[in-house]
Amino acid sequence: MTRARSRFSLLGAVSAAILGLKVATPDSRQVVPQDESLSSAAYSEMGLPDPSHEWTANEFDKALGILGKIARQQLPRAGSSRSHAMFNRLLVSFAREFDLDYDRTAGHSTDTTPAQSLPALYAVQRGDGFLFDLELVEIRSQALERSLARLPTRADGEARIRTTLETIEKSNSDTERLDLGQRVKRSEEVIHWTEELVKQNCSDLLVLTAIPELRDVARQRALTRMDSLFPRLPEFLSSDGLRWITALLRGAAESGLNASIRPGLLRLAELLDSRIE
Repeated sequence: MTRARSRFSLLGAVSAAILGLKVATPDSRQVVPQDESLSSAAYSEMGLPDPSHEWTANEFDKALGILGKIARQQLPRAGSSRSHAMFNRLLVSFAREFDLDYDRTAGHSTDTTPAQSLPALYAVQRGDGFLFDLELVEIRSQALERSLARLPTRADGEARIRTTLETIEKSNSDTERLDLGQRVKRSEEVIHWTEELVKQNCSDLLVLTAIPELRDVARQRALTRMDSLFPRLPEFLSSDGLRWITALLRGAAESGLNASIRPGLLRLAELLDSRIE
């Protein structure tokens, strides 16, 4: 996304992403597969690490590699009596990878898709049309949660810029002023990158509600996660960013697919509208 795009072109980009979910399976409807997941013991026999302890990055990569080769109906599932522990460990490890990615780049990365492998594992794939709806809701909301937990707020970034500009005014060294000027530029880039990442994570979650085959339990779970996370968006987004999110929320609310969560979506849109300066 670029700073110059209007709200309507950004909405168009999200609509294209929604269409992409359907294009991925042109020959069949998307369907939530039956839960044929395995027990932790059975996964361990395949070589997966024990989900009862924290995994290293290498163990997470190993688990994803093994799971990428088994029948997709056997993937760990959210809420499953057999495999919920394994799915939770994947989700926790995904969050940890997000944090490590952020630490490695010190908040200056332009990559807006950190820890991408877990979403790819559960994404709709050409040929099977399987829709892991609850799992995708959990993964996408986890990505947003980690963004809000680790990224600097807009107020922090702007305060850092003001402090640096004050130091520039007091400096008599051209070299120091040049260095501080570069620091201001980097801070501005971090503010912009943070906004784009948060917006992307929000739209990734909202896009799921546009899938016709998404079960109501998954829609309700998406709303629950948005209820807990979206009130924090004003800390990270500009007024234009908030307007963009409220437009997406209202668009999702007007979809006949979301009748059961329409009041909640509109309530969130009104809340964010009230925070626009």
